[in-house]
Amino acid sequence: MGPWGALLITTGAVISMTGNNLGGSLTGSRMLFALSEQRDLPAVFSKVHPSWHTPVFAIVFTSLVTWALALFSSFATLALASGVARLLVYAGTCASVLALRRVSRAPFTIAGGPIVPALALALSVAILYGTTTAQLRVGLMFMAAGAVLFFIAPRGKA
Repeated sequence: MGPWGALLITTGAVISMTGNNLGGSLTGSRMLFALSEQRDLPAVFSKVHPSWHTPVFAIVFTSLVTWALALFSSFATLALASGVARLLVYAGTCASVLALRRVSRAPFTIAGGPIVPALALALSVAILYGTTTAQLRVGLMFMAAGAVLFFIAPRGKA
């Protein structure tokens, strides 16, 4: 398709990446807000702007972290961090399904019973086992940053 095809694909890629980044900004700041409301993160993340009723500090924090990562990191590093983080969240979700089935009074059910989440958890662990040292290092750095925020949060009833 020549130069027009290249322009079309580039335009589509820019639109797609912009949408993904905007979605990530919205969900990232709202996750910080929700975790702060539950007292799992410092209270500053749940401060709401008086006029706009938005979690302004969480939005600014997420935007600054995203901006810094975009400027001072490579695409490969960000992809590694994203992949490991998503895999760990997925594995945690699979493990949670198994735990909820065991302890819930109204059993949490899923088609296939415990087989599906158990297989998904095993697959997640197998994929994690195959990650490189660089992937694990980047993923653990981001997890450590999250753990610091978690441990400095006040505890008690939300």
